[in-house]
Amino acid sequence: MSEFTEANRKHFDKVASNHQNDFGDLINSTITELNTRRKWISSKLADSDPADDVRLLDYACGAGTVSKALASYTSCTIGLDLSKNMVAEYNKAAEAGLGPDRMQGYQYDILSPDTTSPPGGSLVPFDVVVTSMALHHVADPDQLLQAFSELLKPGGVCVVVDMVPGSAFHEGNEEKFDSDISEALQPEQREVFNTIGKHGFDEGETRALYEGAGIGTGFEYVVFDKPFRFTMFGERFGTTGFIARGVKA
Repeated sequence: MSEFTEANRKHFDKVASNHQNDFGDLINSTITELNTRRKWISSKLADSDPADDVRLLDYACGAGTVSKALASYTSCTIGLDLSKNMVAEYNKAAEAGLGPDRMQGYQYDILSPDTTSPPGGSLVPFDVVVTSMALHHVADPDQLLQAFSELLKPGGVCVVVDMVPGSAFHEGNEEKFDSDISEALQPEQREVFNTIGKHGFDEGETRALYEGAGIGTGFEYVVFDKPFRFTMFGERFGTTGFIARGVKA
């Protein structure tokens, strides 16, 4: 496991219990956006009682933002995350909702397959793979989308939700930061930014990632109308989000 990956694992283990409070507005906004756009994501997510076997992978699942929006429209949803504490929060949500037969989380890193065994011994191909507000925490986004491509069925859909570069702002001061929100934090608070590889992706960068992974068919990149808002170290921030989708040929 790389130092960067280990920094992410330790950070999210540490913040797992408070994450849903600090990022509650962002989480709820993401759930709403995903649920509203589920038929745009895939026609297989149209019905809450799917007639066919519909499999969803929620990667870097955290406490289950993506799964809370979409799992009820699938026959099986798997959540994977580096953080065992985040997975524990995810499985609490699964137990309170659809139950482990339809929604289950595991600690697993698909970019370091030698570190642990895949859940259930193997990862069966998925109809939809979604990663939300996590790509900026990945050291090699190209490698991750290539891994997603390998986990998708032909015709399967890959969805990324993340930040538009240069869109972060401090609530109450709508002027954008020159680089990122670390400018508004004290030096001792900036360690969290060691978990970020890139502060967002524009449309061209995202398209290149999709096309490079062979999942660029029908590529779309949509910027959300309303900004995401969240709390960090007691300060309120916002950023503009986007959702992208592409299909494996």
